[in-house]
Amino acid sequence: AELIDETFLPVMPSVSLVLLPDKKLSYKANIAKHVRYPSLNDLYWTPGGNPTLEPEQGWMEELGVVYQTKLFSAEVTAFNSYIKNWILWSPTNKGYWSPQNIKEVNNYGFETFFKYDLKIKSDIKLRLTGNYTLTKSINNKVTSESDSSLDIQLIYVSIHNASGGLFFSYKKWMIGGNTNFTSDRFINSDNTTYLPYYHLVNVFVAKNFELKNHNISAKFQLNNITNVEYYVIAYRPMPPTNFMFTLSYNFAPSEK
Repeated sequence: AELIDETFLPVMPSVSLVLLPDKKLSYKANIAKHVRYPSLNDLYWTPGGNPTLEPEQGWMEELGVVYQTKLFSAEVTAFNSYIKNWILWSPTNKGYWSPQNIKEVNNYGFETFFKYDLKIKSDIKLRLTGNYTLTKSINNKVTSESDSSLDIQLIYVSIHNASGGLFFSYKKWMIGGNTNFTSDRFINSDNTTYLPYYHLVNVFVAKNFELKNHNISAKFQLNNITNVEYYVIAYRPMPPTNFMFTLSYNFAPSEK
C-alpha cells in the first residue's frame, strides 16, 4: 500500500489474460484501474506549479495479438482509457507552463511493431524494425459551454507516430540508421494552430572492444542528417544536424 498526504491510495485492481493457440500466435487482454497523484513538480514547480490539482482516476484497457517466429515477430495492440481529472501541462499568458485538470479524457488508438532478423553469414547479421502508433486523446467534458476544447485533440499530442530502423553487424562492428516521423500537433485548445509534422533520419557506427573479462563499446551517431528544421515545443527550435559520441565500459564479465 502507498501513503500520500496521510491518505492511502485506493485499491487498483487489474486483470490480464493471455491465450496461446499455438507456438507462433498469442492473444492478450488487460484491464486495470488507473490512479495517478500529482507529482511534486506538478504541485510546486516554480513558476507554474498548481497545488490545487486533483489525482487522475479511471480505467485502461488493452487488446492485442502477437506473432513470433525465430526470425520475425510482429505485434498489434489496441488501447482505450477514460481518465477523469487528466493532468495536462499547457502554456499560460504569463510566459510559463502550468498544469491543470481536464474533466475527462478519452485516450484511444492502436500501436504496431515488427522486427526481422536475418543471418547472412555466421558473422554478418541484419535487423529491420518498424513501428506505428495512432493516438487520439479527446477532451470529453468541459466546465463551461464557452470552452472550445470539447471533443477535440489535446495539445501537443500527435495523432500519428512512426519509426523504423535498419542495422548491420559484422563481428564487433555495427552500422545502422533509424528514421522517425511525428505528425502535426495542435498547440492551442481549440485546435486552430499547430506545429507541422517532421521527419528525422539518424545514422551511427559502433564497435565493441574486449578488455580481459570486460568490454568497452564506442558509438558515433549523426543526428538529423537531412538538416530538418523542426519544433517539439512552439518557439523553441531543435538542433540542426548534430553528432554524439558515447563510450561505455561494462564492469560485468563479458559473455562467452
